[in-house]
Amino acid sequence: EKYLSDTINKIENSYKENSQTFRTEVINDSRKYKDDILNQVVDILKTNLKTPVKISEIFDFIFSYLSTHNGISKIKYENYLSNDYIIQANRILLCRAIINLIINAYEVSKDKVEIVIKDYKKYFYIIIKDEGPGISDEDILRIYNDGFSTKNSTGLGLSFVNKVLEEHECKIFFKKGTDIGTKVYLKFLIGGKDGK
Repeated sequence: EKYLSDTINKIENSYKENSQTFRTEVINDSRKYKDDILNQVVDILKTNLKTPVKISEIFDFIFSYLSTHNGISKIKYENYLSNDYIIQANRILLCRAIINLIINAYEVSKDKVEIVIKDYKKYFYIIIKDEGPGISDEDILRIYNDGFSTKNSTGLGLSFVNKVLEEHECKIFFKKGTDIGTKVYLKFLIGGKDGK
């Protein structure tokens, strides 16, 4: 509460005094506050809330959430898993992270997003492919930096996604398409088949 009242006072003073310094302080304080909140949310929802979850349940939840999204008809989903694997996960956090990636793909593509799930050896992969303009090598290096965005947003999305995936021991890779688009690979260790 004290932080919010201090921030409100700074904002009011910055307009009264028309001071760039005050505005800069407010922006910097807001970024720090945003980081604190993000870390607290991830801390609250981490390991102790993980339960066994089937991959089918994760995608049922994701598509239930996305069912009202205006781009749902542009999303193509293919599941090539040989089993309905079970992983230890915080279902809400993990689904939210995957949803974030799907919505990002749709926002840059506007045409088609493909989601493919397949297994290989002791891993399963979630691949999200868009047909947007692609991502530069420079941006791939900065993609997880707090505040980094290519679409004039807060830059929190991929930072959040990365923290959640780390909590789930998932590796994430970005691959540029040959002409257009980007593929995002999520690599999970298989935790068991049908509860075994």
